[in-house]
Amino acid sequence: MNDSVWNIISITTSSNNLYDQPPNGFPSPDGSPPSGSPPGGGSPPPGDSGNSNTAAVITDIERNVALYGYILLFLFGFFGHINSIIIFLRRTLRSVSTSCLFICVSISDITYLLVCIYDFLYTGLALTPIDTATNSNLSNVLCRFRSFIKSVAMCTSAWLLLAIVIDRWLRIRFPFQVKKLCSRKRILIGSLIVLIFAIILNSHLLLPSLGTLSGSDICGPITTSTYSFFFRQVWGILFTCLQTVLPTIALLIVTIDMFRRLLLRQKQKLNRGNRRRTFVWGILFTCLQTVLPTIALLIVTIDMFRRLLLRQKQKLNRGNRRRTFVDRQMLIIMLTSILLFFTTQIPLSLFNILLSPVLQSRLTQTQALELTSIFNFIASINFGTTFYVHCLTSGLFRKEFYNIKNCNRRHRVGVITRVLGVEATQTQGVYVQKNRNQHECSVNSLH
Repeated sequence: MNDSVWNIISITTSSNNLYDQPPNGFPSPDGSPPSGSPPGGGSPPPGDSGNSNTAAVITDIERNVALYGYILLFLFGFFGHINSIIIFLRRTLRSVSTSCLFICVSISDITYLLVCIYDFLYTGLALTPIDTATNSNLSNVLCRFRSFIKSVAMCTSAWLLLAIVIDRWLRIRFPFQVKKLCSRKRILIGSLIVLIFAIILNSHLLLPSLGTLSGSDICGPITTSTYSFFFRQVWGILFTCLQTVLPTIALLIVTIDMFRRLLLRQKQKLNRGNRRRTFVWGILFTCLQTVLPTIALLIVTIDMFRRLLLRQKQKLNRGNRRRTFVDRQMLIIMLTSILLFFTTQIPLSLFNILLSPVLQSRLTQTQALELTSIFNFIASINFGTTFYVHCLTSGLFRKEFYNIKNCNRRHRVGVITRVLGVEATQTQGVYVQKNRNQHECSVNSLH
């Protein structure tokens, strides 16, 4: 769960908090228990004096979001990411460095979904969490592990998306140095740097200062007041800025510059085409006026070389059109990933930033916890639906997915032909011819 869950509960339950009175609509420590809690259930942390008896109860909204929402997210998410990895590893896309980054993003998203299984089990299915009284060490280790892995996965996915945009920007900014700047080796090194940065940023979550709070299944500070202040007042805003705000600003800057350069390049091509037509016409006029007898004598040789040049140009144009098509499709996939990131992450980021200074005094604890669960689930959609967004927007991505399905179907046909015995040879011959025709159609469609 997000760190704001602990902030919501700790402010209302601590007997020595920053407020002399509980916020509007929040129960006092000696009042009735609130009806909201983060996924994982349990009671909130006790106050500094240890005399708080407020308990947090999981509401139906939180339980339904964790149960039905995560079921759909797991079913669609794992299936989609596995297919995305297979598609980006196919021959058409694996030579593009951007595909390596999309594979890394899919792996990071799968890791995030795996950690969300904990919330699904202990909130959606209402399983009994590990008792902190009998197994405090195991409970604390599990709390640190899932908090650390989830935060690292969120940071890694966000900054890898920025790396994807930078990769496409380099291809437009330095078109003659693409092979040097956008090699797969550099991409893997950059991905490793992003992962190391995310690990260092979230390394404090592995310290003994963080653990499962007594009598609950909520992660929070369990030792010093200094770390408690950092975790409650600083870490939430810092993590939001580094995970969403800074990547969003960088994405906007790089994307705007990318499209600006694309427009300039199109204008340059138009101007270059006009100058080239003028230059060609001058040469052609001179040749027709002075070199006509020579052309008549060597017409057969010239025609032969002309045909050879045309054939070479056709091959070059075919390769250029193929690269242009793939680049355009990768640009579409990148833009849809950015749009999905914005629409799912920004609501949670704004909620986390406004929670303590603005919303804390305007919402009851139950409302704040329910909103936290809803915004966390909306943010999780980014980690489970990228495959389907790419299929809807990119023709190349859809075609590669169809090719995967046809490949699996052909494997099943191959098994049947071996069982047919005498007629197997004839059936297999028809199948191979069909396979070749399908491959040729798929290649021609790219040109």
